[in-house]
Amino acid sequence: MKHIRILLVVTAVLALVLAAPSCGSSHKSGRSGSSAPVGGGGGNTTGSGTGTGSGTGGTGSGTGSGTGSGTGGGGTASSEVLAMEQELCDLINAERTSRGLEPLIHADDVRAVARAHSEVMQAEQDLFHSGVDGDVNSRLTNAGVPYEGIPGEDIAWGQGPTTVIGWWMGSPGHAAPILSAAYTDIGVGYATGHWWTANFIKRK
Repeated sequence: MKHIRILLVVTAVLALVLAAPSCGSSHKSGRSGSSAPVGGGGGNTTGSGTGTGSGTGGTGSGTGSGTGSGTGGGGTASSEVLAMEQELCDLINAERTSRGLEPLIHADDVRAVARAHSEVMQAEQDLFHSGVDGDVNSRLTNAGVPYEGIPGEDIAWGQGPTTVIGWWMGSPGHAAPILSAAYTDIGVGYATGHWWTANFIKRK
């Protein structure tokens, strides 16, 4: 009987060990992200740290950040910020024209929305397409930007314009909005620390 009791105790301990939940950890990282229709509107493509989420939960603060900060930022941005934005826009248009595509118009209203999102990512210290300021659709709509179809968005962090365009063009998902014939306008937004957003739209 003594041996039976010992065996039962050992069995019970083993059962508790096997039933205990395992521990794990996850690490999310990414230098750039993209959301864009392929071939002018077939659906969303995603790459590393990418994708467009429809986060409507942040629409309220998105209106304040996208419209207030974004629109205001369009007129108060420093000359350095404006120069960085224009440099990346020029690089994007160079990729288009080298392939026979029309250059995109660097529109002030789209630019303000993009800059506001870069500023939000800077404040959060994270790359995301959908967050406290909403997603690209809600940000453009809240800012009163007239567009149709599916907007595109590329984001990046950590490097200057030349490296960023290299990242984007090296990934089909990121290159898709840059080389889409469906878009007419672009807004490149920059925040200090190399936080980048490029929004692509077809103007309505």
